[in-house]
Amino acid sequence: MKIFLNQEKKKELFEKTLIVYLEGLNKESRVIKRIIKRKFKTRVKSVCRKFLKRLFCNNRICRGYSLIVSFGGDGTFLRTAHFVNDTPILGINASVNEKEGFLTTTTKETLGNDLEREVFIEEIPRIKILINGKEIPDRAVNDVFIGHKKSYKTAKYELIFKEGRREEQLSSGVIISTAAGTNAWYKSAGGSPQKNKNLIYYIVREAYRGRIYKPKNLRGSAKEIKIMALKNLVLVVDSLSKEYVLKRNDVVTLKFDSNKLKRVNFVR
Repeated sequence: MKIFLNQEKKKELFEKTLIVYLEGLNKESRVIKRIIKRKFKTRVKSVCRKFLKRLFCNNRICRGYSLIVSFGGDGTFLRTAHFVNDTPILGINASVNEKEGFLTTTTKETLGNDLEREVFIEEIPRIKILINGKEIPDRAVNDVFIGHKKSYKTAKYELIFKEGRREEQLSSGVIISTAAGTNAWYKSAGGSPQKNKNLIYYIVREAYRGRIYKPKNLRGSAKEIKIMALKNLVLVVDSLSKEYVLKRNDVVTLKFDSNKLKRVNFVR
């Protein structure tokens, strides 16, 4: 879903802006700050990404802003998104030659021109995660990994399907992804980019096959996915959350969060 903003709404969007910038980009972030202030004559503050954990406790600071600007790459965008509920995010790629920038929508070189364009907000689905029915605070923009804490050890778990079917597996772990996330780790693990934003996708990494284990469900999609840990595992969201420890028989439920991420983009 795309929401197009008229000039009045566009100015309201930038009325109180917070810039979250990658370490080492303090000087460049001041340039971004001046561009936004000069265009909209509004309040703009900035904070280095490394201080997010300390400053954004319980998302209190993010609630006070009309817009969060992520200045860095996809990692900075994802880190910032984990602290945001309803506030729109604008991703600025700090270096197109060094950063993929799949989630960013402008660059430091093109920002000035892009701010003259029509603006729209697009909603990006996020996955919420429940462990034994209790929701964790991190929501996935890209993906969730479930596997052994040590990458050279085997993860043992059970995929639980909606119709009650189950399949026990041994592997290097499972990647559960949004459609946007299928362009990232999911793709690197052998999957293909997907476009249906209404489905959650999974792919099994390096599944073990032998006399006992003959897995058939190595990739697929659904609106809800459940996995039961059959030995101690870890769960990590977007490759940057804390490691959530899964004990034997813990059940992880993954489904879409009703609160989608709001990303700012430009009509070109």
